[in-house]
Amino acid sequence: MNNILAGSVFAVLILMLCISGCTTAPGNGETPPTGQPTATPTALLSTPTPVSSTGQNLAGATWYLIAFFNQGSGSVNVLPGTEITAQFDDSGTMSGSAGCNHYSAPYSGILNGLSIGTPVATKMNCNSPPGTMTQESLYLTAIRGASTFSIAGDILTVFDSGGKALLTFTRIKPGTEPSAPLAGGTWYLESYVDAKGELFTLVPHSVVTLRFDGKGNITGNAGCNSYFGAYSLGDGQTLTIGTIGRTLMACSDSMVMEQENDYLLVLPEMKVYSISGNDLIMNDGTGKYTLTFSTRTS
Repeated sequence: MNNILAGSVFAVLILMLCISGCTTAPGNGETPPTGQPTATPTALLSTPTPVSSTGQNLAGATWYLIAFFNQGSGSVNVLPGTEITAQFDDSGTMSGSAGCNHYSAPYSGILNGLSIGTPVATKMNCNSPPGTMTQESLYLTAIRGASTFSIAGDILTVFDSGGKALLTFTRIKPGTEPSAPLAGGTWYLESYVDAKGELFTLVPHSVVTLRFDGKGNITGNAGCNSYFGAYSLGDGQTLTIGTIGRTLMACSDSMVMEQENDYLLVLPEMKVYSISGNDLIMNDGTGKYTLTFSTRTS
């Protein structure tokens, strides 16, 4: 009996030692084995206030619509007597006046990308000036097509997924500052958008100018060579620029020469212009090409 009892006690002791040796005590400083996380990582959110390629933020300003591009009729200026605005807050909401009604819509983007959701608006009906409600409908439809944007000086341009301009805004409230006249001064090129919708700023330390003399002549410097040509103004804010001639200097900087060639090819394509304060925006009437100038040198 004593032998049986002693054997039982011994077996229990061996079992306890086995259990103790096979279990890691918590908090003993050992590194747990590496494996897959047990929780799903939190997805990264898009930047709520996208930044343009020039480092300027959409938020923090009221943008006033100058013109929008209506498929089939090119650039259309905002109706006189109406005001369309856009504000982008830091929480991903775009809001403003669509010309008659107040609207709001969600937005998101990364860098110069921009996506705008379905807008909701109040239900007022404005009969004056004529065309206000049609314009509002076109605007609220157009913002849904936003894909990218650029900011040059005080000008915001919104593009669709194909790179064509949709909307052009300014920070300057229309009528609060006298607009510079088209003729008589010097306009300095700040940026241009090519047929692919790509935004280009000037080669560092280069200067491109444009002058209208009020008598049908344009002159300027394209970065290396001086150039000259003729222009005429049409109804509304339309213009026609004729064949461009230039001097035949060859500058050593190949980037400046390439920029000059591109600019002088695009300039005669300009058909529509608008001036807001000290900014001149010209485009080909379809949103394919856009040139942005300013009276400022920087």
